[in-house]
Amino acid sequence: MLTFLFTCVLSSHPQDTPAKWDAVSPLVGVWTGKCVGESGAGQTERSYRMVMNNRFLEVRSKTVFPPKAGQQSGEVHEDWGMFNFNKTRGKLMLREFHVEGFVNQYVLIPAEPGSSKLVFESESIDNVPAGFRAKHILQFVSKDEIKEEFFLAEPGKEFQIYSTTTLHRNAGGSK
Repeated sequence: MLTFLFTCVLSSHPQDTPAKWDAVSPLVGVWTGKCVGESGAGQTERSYRMVMNNRFLEVRSKTVFPPKAGQQSGEVHEDWGMFNFNKTRGKLMLREFHVEGFVNQYVLIPAEPGSSKLVFESESIDNVPAGFRAKHILQFVSKDEIKEEFFLAEPGKEFQIYSTTTLHRNAGGSK
């Protein structure tokens, strides 16, 4: 009986289709660029790749900020994330894990037709005071250039820009 119920639940969900990845598939590849924001100006390396039978899009990012007053060794920010398609909700999700211990869960906000932007807004953020929100806006400038804006909002306040990153696809790093 349990096997029958499990089979019915699985068959009630649409099969994975490549179309669900259309919004983020241009990201696949290896990217480098510059980040400017609250931590200063840094160099970013990022990669996006399909993993686990193409069920997830993995992102790994590292930004190195040079030393500055009060921070002799500089700062290294790393995060790792997974995009997945939530079949029940019919939405593309992103979960990020940050070296500082933050875990963010985002949902893709539907774009205007013809838009070159992807907007991901947080649904939850672990390890910060309740009410904090985050937002990523990724804009495809071209097939080989992305502009990313990252925003934070304190509880009860509006989003404020935290950093802007411009990434260029590495030669040989395309999908």
